[in-house]
Amino acid sequence: LATYCIDRTGRYIASLDFDSLERRRSGYGYDWKDTPSPEAMSVTLFDTATGEGREILSMAQAMSVNPHPDMGGEDAVHYFNHLHFNPSTSRLLVFHITEANGKRQVQPLTLNLDGTYIADVTGGEHVSHYCWLTDEKIIFYGTYPSLGPGFHTYKQNGEKIRQITMDVPERDGHPSLSPRHPYWLICDNLPSGKFERDLWLYDLNREKRLDIAHFKSPLKFKGANRCDLHPRWSPRGKFIAVDSAHAGYRQIAVLNVADLTNE
Repeated sequence: LATYCIDRTGRYIASLDFDSLERRRSGYGYDWKDTPSPEAMSVTLFDTATGEGREILSMAQAMSVNPHPDMGGEDAVHYFNHLHFNPSTSRLLVFHITEANGKRQVQPLTLNLDGTYIADVTGGEHVSHYCWLTDEKIIFYGTYPSLGPGFHTYKQNGEKIRQITMDVPERDGHPSLSPRHPYWLICDNLPSGKFERDLWLYDLNREKRLDIAHFKSPLKFKGANRCDLHPRWSPRGKFIAVDSAHAGYRQIAVLNVADLTNE
C-alpha cells in the first residue's frame, strides 16, 4: 500500500498515485510502473480496520471548486500533493496543483473523509507548506496580497484569521505542531545565503522565536536531490527529528528539546 499519510490512531490512510505524482513533480513520488497510468490522479482513503479503500476526491471534483482562470487550457497539468489529516481525523487537507503557462497554482482543499463538503481554504491565494493547528485552524506559509509573504492562519472553511508577524522569519519552511504542547511550533527555513538551513521553535502564545540549530546545506544537494530538514516531533513532544545532509550525506538527526519546551 502506497501510504501518503496516516491518522493518529493508525486506522485511516490517505493515498494517491505516486507514479503520476513523480511524473508531474520530480522528487515527490516514485517512478516504479512499467506503464504509467494515463488517468487523472485521485485521492483514496483506506480503512485498516476493514481493509477497504475508496476514492474520496477526483480531479474533476477538485477542478470544479472555485476554479481559477489558470486551471483551464489544454496544456494545463493537474495533480494532488501534500495530504494531511486534521488532529481528530474528521477532515483531510489536499493540495490541488495546476501548472500552466509556466506558473504553478496551489489550491488547498479540505474535505470530510467521505468526500463531502469540499472547501477552498485560501480562495486562490498563494500558499506553500502548512500544518493543522486545531481541527479548524491551519497555518500556511504563503503570500497575501495586502500583507505580503509570511506565515498566515486560516480556518479550514476558508476564513482568513491573521498573519503571524512577531519574531518570525520571512523565509519559507515546514511547520509542525507539538503533540504535547499545542502552542509550540517547530519549523525550518529554506537555505540562506550562507547555505544554511535554520531550525527554530516558536511559542504561539508568547509570539517568541527560539533558534535551535543551523545546518550546513552542501551545494550538491539541490533541485530534486535537495535535503530539506522537514522537522517532526516525537509522539510525546520530547524530541525533534530532521533530515540533514550537513555531513555530506543524508541522515536523520534527533534533537532533545525537552528542556526548551518544559517537557
